[in-house]
Amino acid sequence: GIELLLEAVARTAAAASAELFPLNTASLVDVLPEVPGWADFIINLPGGPEGVLQQVQAALLPERQRRQLDVLREYSKRYRQLRALDDGEEISITELEGELLELATLFPPEAPPSLSAGGWTFTDFALAIGALSLARTKITLSSSTLYFLGEAPDGTRDVLVSVDVGELTASHELFALRGLKYEADGYGAAELPDVVVVANTSQQATWEVTSPIGYGVLTNSSSPHAVAAFAAELTRSLWRHAHGDAADGSVVHRVVNDPLPLTNEQEIQVRLILAFLAGLFLLIPFCYIPAAVAAFVVKERVCKAKHLQLVSGTSITLYWVANYLWDAAQYVFIVASCMLIFTLYGEAAFVGSAEQAFAVTMLLLLYGLSCIPLSYCYSFMFTTSSSAQIGIILLNLLAGFVCVVAHNVMQALPNTKSADAVLVNFYRLLPPYNFGEALLILCQNWYVNEITGAEHTPLQDVRRALIVMPLEGAVFFVVLAVLENPQFVHAASKAVARCLCGSEHASLSCARTSKLGCAGVSAVAFVLIVLSTARISGDDGDDESASALRADSNGPPTADDDDKAATDDADDDAGARVAGAVALTVLAILLLVCACTVCVFYERRLRRKGANMEAKALAAAGADGDDVDEDVAEEKEHVQRLVSKHMARSSDEHNAAAACGGGAIGVVAAAVGGLEERVETALGATPLSADAPVLLVDGLEKIYAARGRAPPKVALADLKLHIPAAECFGFLG
Repeated sequence: GIELLLEAVARTAAAASAELFPLNTASLVDVLPEVPGWADFIINLPGGPEGVLQQVQAALLPERQRRQLDVLREYSKRYRQLRALDDGEEISITELEGELLELATLFPPEAPPSLSAGGWTFTDFALAIGALSLARTKITLSSSTLYFLGEAPDGTRDVLVSVDVGELTASHELFALRGLKYEADGYGAAELPDVVVVANTSQQATWEVTSPIGYGVLTNSSSPHAVAAFAAELTRSLWRHAHGDAADGSVVHRVVNDPLPLTNEQEIQVRLILAFLAGLFLLIPFCYIPAAVAAFVVKERVCKAKHLQLVSGTSITLYWVANYLWDAAQYVFIVASCMLIFTLYGEAAFVGSAEQAFAVTMLLLLYGLSCIPLSYCYSFMFTTSSSAQIGIILLNLLAGFVCVVAHNVMQALPNTKSADAVLVNFYRLLPPYNFGEALLILCQNWYVNEITGAEHTPLQDVRRALIVMPLEGAVFFVVLAVLENPQFVHAASKAVARCLCGSEHASLSCARTSKLGCAGVSAVAFVLIVLSTARISGDDGDDESASALRADSNGPPTADDDDKAATDDADDDAGARVAGAVALTVLAILLLVCACTVCVFYERRLRRKGANMEAKALAAAGADGDDVDEDVAEEKEHVQRLVSKHMARSSDEHNAAAACGGGAIGVVAAAVGGLEERVETALGATPLSADAPVLLVDGLEKIYAARGRAPPKVALADLKLHIPAAECFGFLG
């Protein structure tokens, strides 16, 4: 409240000072008479009024002149002061020093001075005058004290407040209160900020008030204008608190910010940041597009529309090629729309030149053409179109957005730079990452070349992505073919398993011990390969630190010694890193080979002993099937007699059956008419008897592999079945 009071007093005094100063002393000096010569002679004698010379001269004067001398002596003092003021000098008024001036005497009795500010009401103002000096253009009051009574907002009356004024200056240009300190009974004491009111007299009076107050503001330093903006808001609040909200608009607080324009380099740097962010966020919508193509494929597979097309004669190759061409055509339309938008907005990072626009177009096209087959491969993991779309979006966001951001962050940090050099090779196995990395490089290099004046080579900047993404698309098509024809992979795997395990009934399922052992060794081998790659990539900071340590230990070298030592150290370090990387890689390969060898021998041993999971499941199924139905037992006996009868006829027939069925499924086929003879001739078997069955199944087994902690499931165990001729047969399941 006292601060606001002093501001109000300063504004009022400034208005009065602007009207009072400068003083018009010339007209007053011109009309005043000069001091008579005889009086001026006596007054100027040395020693002053109490001096002997002046006393003697005054005694010689007549009585009338002696009485006039005292008045003329005071008049002469004031006249000389006026002359000094008129000449621009500053005079001291000592007569008022130490006097207490009640300001209420300057106002009419019916309207005593009273001011309200900050909830306080102040009355009964009095000024204890200290040193007072006056000039034609200003008045200065030093070491003075202002006393007044205040009524606090809480209702406390007659609070004596004293304000010490170090210096008061009033002129036609400003009114200033400096060196302020207040003390209020019951409310403590404190120093106050200086109050300076600068008057600018024009057609419309404008008052500039400066009241510095110590305060602290926490701002976001990334914005260069934050400090000024917050300071302006604080000043605005103080101004409104002092003046209130003037309805007539007479009191206005306005802040103007007019920064210098950006230089060309600064503008390019800003556009570089914006282009980088634009390229980064452009990755997000392009992660959604490939997910849309998988939704329809999953829906067709789940509702059996795909199965209906295949059983109707559609080639599986033609099915996927048709889907790919349709999805690619839609994606080309999206790319054309994106390039049109880039062109309309004129973003130089994307369409700054014809070569730049061509590079961006090729990047967008190849991303879609390589990511569509990847989405086809992803689709086999889902059973609903909605989950497929959401899951593939998340996978693409992880590869195309998260990994790109992680790479840019990790390569900027010294502690993670080496790890990033290894991980980036795994990131590049997926098209979304290649697309995101190449797009950001394209945007950054354009503006970097603009700043440095280098030549723009956009196709050279993204050559890796333009080569890798088509290759990845071809690889994903191969993976898609494998996923669509798992029986061929399974058959080849079974042949390899029979060779490795030495058993005709080789199973592809491994024991939990083998799986855990191979997984542990694979993890160790992966870590070793990562370490070897990191050693090859090296760390410049480590090399510099090592060189500095060697230099400190050997003393200050000469310039030639520095060059030679640097070359030798670089060669030695490079050789040591390569040797270490090769050793780690060889160790990883040896661990993998040893783990595979141990796993094969362990699995062979389990199968020979019948201790693997499938053998145990079959044994359990056989034990459960001892108590069979009577008709099932009769069927087994009949099939055994038929098999024994037909296989005993010739050893050649026995070999042919073994070659066709592998002992697990024996098929003895017969047909009516000429087909029977042709089939038997092709099989190299002798003609069967007339009562031979059309279909004979002996010892058919089907075991579903173990999943997780669940054991293998036996669907069929030693199934025996014969279908006689002319019998209608239906198969359920």
